[in-house]
Amino acid sequence: MNNEKDMTGDIIMGFLLIISGIAIVVVALGMKVFRNFLDAPGFFPLMLGCVFVLLGAALSFPALKKVGLSTLKDTFSKSNLSKFFKDDKTLRVTILLALMFVYVYFLIGWLNFTVATFLYLFFTMLYIKSTKWWMVIIISIVASVTISVVFKYGFRIPLPS
Repeated sequence: MNNEKDMTGDIIMGFLLIISGIAIVVVALGMKVFRNFLDAPGFFPLMLGCVFVLLGAALSFPALKKVGLSTLKDTFSKSNLSKFFKDDKTLRVTILLALMFVYVYFLIGWLNFTVATFLYLFFTMLYIKSTKWWMVIIISIVASVTISVVFKYGFRIPLPS
Protein backbone atom coordinates (compact mmCIF):
# COMPACT_ATOMS: atom_id res chain seq x y z
CA MET A 1 0.00 0.00 0.00
CA ASN A 2 1.76 3.22 1.15
CA ASN A 3 5.39 3.31 2.15
CA GLU A 4 6.67 4.95 5.34
CA LYS A 5 7.54 8.24 3.63
CA ASP A 6 3.97 8.58 2.31
CA MET A 7 2.63 7.76 5.76
CA THR A 8 4.85 10.41 7.36
CA GLY A 9 3.54 12.92 4.82
CA ASP A 10 -0.01 11.93 5.77
CA ILE A 11 0.78 12.56 9.44
CA ILE A 12 2.32 15.97 8.77
CA MET A 13 -0.45 17.07 6.40
CA GLY A 14 -3.09 15.78 8.80
CA PHE A 15 -1.66 17.78 11.69
CA LEU A 16 -1.45 20.88 9.46
CA LEU A 17 -5.13 20.40 8.58
CA ILE A 18 -6.02 20.05 12.26
CA ILE A 19 -4.10 23.21 13.20
CA SER A 20 -5.61 25.15 10.28
CA GLY A 21 -9.08 23.91 11.16
CA ILE A 22 -8.72 24.98 14.78
CA ALA A 23 -7.51 28.43 13.65
CA ILE A 24 -10.49 28.77 11.30
CA VAL A 25 -12.90 27.74 14.06
CA VAL A 26 -11.42 30.29 16.48
CA VAL A 27 -11.70 33.10 13.92
CA ALA A 28 -15.23 32.03 12.95
CA LEU A 29 -16.38 32.06 16.56
CA GLY A 30 -14.99 35.58 16.91
CA MET A 31 -17.16 36.92 14.06
CA LYS A 32 -20.12 39.12 14.93
CA VAL A 33 -23.56 37.46 15.17
CA PHE A 34 -26.43 39.70 14.09
CA ARG A 35 -29.65 37.73 14.63
CA ASN A 36 -28.69 34.10 15.17
CA PHE A 37 -25.61 32.03 14.49
CA LEU A 38 -27.09 30.12 11.54
CA ASP A 39 -27.15 33.25 9.36
CA ALA A 40 -23.98 34.78 10.81
CA PRO A 41 -20.92 35.23 8.59
CA GLY A 42 -18.96 32.85 10.83
CA PHE A 43 -21.25 29.85 10.36
CA PHE A 44 -19.75 28.52 7.11
CA PRO A 45 -16.11 29.03 8.23
CA LEU A 46 -16.97 27.24 11.48
CA MET A 47 -18.31 24.24 9.55
CA LEU A 48 -15.31 24.32 7.23
CA GLY A 49 -12.91 24.43 10.20
CA CYS A 50 -14.64 21.45 11.79
CA VAL A 51 -14.39 19.50 8.53
CA PHE A 52 -10.65 20.34 8.34
CA VAL A 53 -10.14 19.03 11.87
CA LEU A 54 -12.05 15.81 11.15
CA LEU A 55 -10.27 15.19 7.83
CA GLY A 56 -6.90 15.94 9.42
CA ALA A 57 -7.59 13.45 12.18
CA ALA A 58 -8.80 10.85 9.66
CA LEU A 59 -5.59 11.33 7.68
CA SER A 60 -2.99 11.52 10.44
CA PHE A 61 -4.08 9.16 13.21
CA PRO A 62 -4.29 5.93 11.16
CA ALA A 63 -0.93 6.75 9.56
CA LEU A 64 0.61 7.52 12.96
CA LYS A 65 -0.72 4.22 14.28
CA LYS A 66 0.78 2.36 11.30
CA VAL A 67 4.32 3.84 11.26
CA GLY A 68 4.72 4.82 14.90
CA LEU A 69 6.41 7.75 16.57
CA SER A 70 9.96 6.55 15.84
CA THR A 71 9.54 7.10 12.08
CA LEU A 72 8.12 10.54 12.76
CA LYS A 73 11.09 11.36 15.01
CA ASP A 74 13.46 10.27 12.23
CA THR A 75 11.67 12.53 9.78
CA PHE A 76 12.15 15.53 12.06
CA SER A 77 15.75 14.72 12.90
CA LYS A 78 18.32 17.52 12.64
CA SER A 79 19.92 16.08 9.50
CA ASN A 80 16.60 15.65 7.65
CA LEU A 81 15.41 19.14 8.60
CA SER A 82 18.74 20.62 7.53
CA LYS A 83 18.51 18.85 4.20
CA PHE A 84 14.90 20.05 3.79
CA PHE A 85 15.72 23.72 4.42
CA LYS A 86 18.75 23.63 2.10
CA ASP A 87 16.74 22.13 -0.75
CA ASP A 88 16.14 24.32 -3.82
CA LYS A 89 12.44 23.43 -3.88
CA THR A 90 12.01 24.66 -0.31
CA LEU A 91 13.71 27.96 -1.16
CA ARG A 92 11.51 28.35 -4.23
CA VAL A 93 8.29 27.76 -2.27
CA THR A 94 9.48 30.11 0.49
CA ILE A 95 10.12 32.91 -2.01
CA LEU A 96 6.72 32.38 -3.65
CA LEU A 97 5.04 32.44 -0.23
CA ALA A 98 6.94 35.64 0.63
CA LEU A 99 5.71 37.26 -2.59
CA MET A 100 2.15 36.26 -1.71
CA PHE A 101 2.58 37.59 1.84
CA VAL A 102 3.86 40.95 0.54
CA TYR A 103 0.94 41.13 -1.89
CA VAL A 104 -1.75 40.38 0.70
CA TYR A 105 -0.38 42.29 3.69
CA PHE A 106 1.50 45.19 2.12
CA LEU A 107 0.55 45.89 -1.49
CA ILE A 108 -3.24 45.52 -1.18
CA GLY A 109 -4.50 48.47 0.77
CA TRP A 110 -1.43 50.64 0.13
CA LEU A 111 -1.72 50.60 -3.64
CA ASN A 112 -4.62 50.47 -6.05
CA PHE A 113 -5.83 46.85 -6.35
CA THR A 114 -5.03 46.68 -10.07
CA VAL A 115 -1.50 48.00 -9.56
CA ALA A 116 -0.90 45.67 -6.60
CA THR A 117 -2.14 42.68 -8.58
CA PHE A 118 0.02 43.67 -11.55
CA LEU A 119 3.13 43.85 -9.35
CA TYR A 120 2.37 40.51 -7.71
CA LEU A 121 1.77 38.73 -11.01
CA PHE A 122 4.77 40.39 -12.65
CA PHE A 123 7.27 39.43 -9.95
CA THR A 124 5.82 35.94 -9.50
CA MET A 125 5.93 35.09 -13.20
CA LEU A 126 9.34 36.72 -13.55
CA TYR A 127 10.67 34.63 -10.65
CA ILE A 128 9.33 31.34 -11.99
CA LYS A 129 10.59 32.29 -15.46
CA SER A 130 7.23 31.53 -17.05
CA THR A 131 8.04 33.33 -20.32
CA LYS A 132 9.99 36.25 -21.75
CA TRP A 133 10.03 39.41 -19.60
CA TRP A 134 8.00 41.46 -22.09
CA MET A 135 5.31 38.75 -22.23
CA VAL A 136 5.25 38.73 -18.43
CA ILE A 137 4.46 42.47 -18.52
CA ILE A 138 1.67 41.99 -21.07
CA ILE A 139 0.13 39.03 -19.23
CA SER A 140 0.32 40.84 -15.88
CA ILE A 141 -1.36 43.96 -17.27
CA VAL A 142 -4.12 42.05 -19.07
CA ALA A 143 -4.79 39.73 -16.11
CA SER A 144 -4.82 42.45 -13.43
CA VAL A 145 -7.07 44.77 -15.48
CA THR A 146 -9.41 41.90 -16.40
CA ILE A 147 -9.68 40.75 -12.78
CA SER A 148 -10.39 44.29 -11.61
CA VAL A 149 -13.01 45.00 -14.28
CA VAL A 150 -14.81 41.67 -13.85
CA PHE A 151 -15.00 41.96 -10.07
CA LYS A 152 -15.83 45.67 -9.97
CA TYR A 153 -18.36 45.85 -12.81
CA GLY A 154 -19.38 42.25 -13.50
CA PHE A 155 -19.82 40.99 -9.95
CA ARG A 156 -20.20 44.50 -8.42
CA ILE A 157 -17.70 43.67 -5.68
CA PRO A 158 -15.85 46.70 -4.33
CA LEU A 159 -12.10 46.22 -4.50
CA PRO A 160 -9.60 47.57 -1.98
CA SER A 161 -8.07 50.83 -3.13
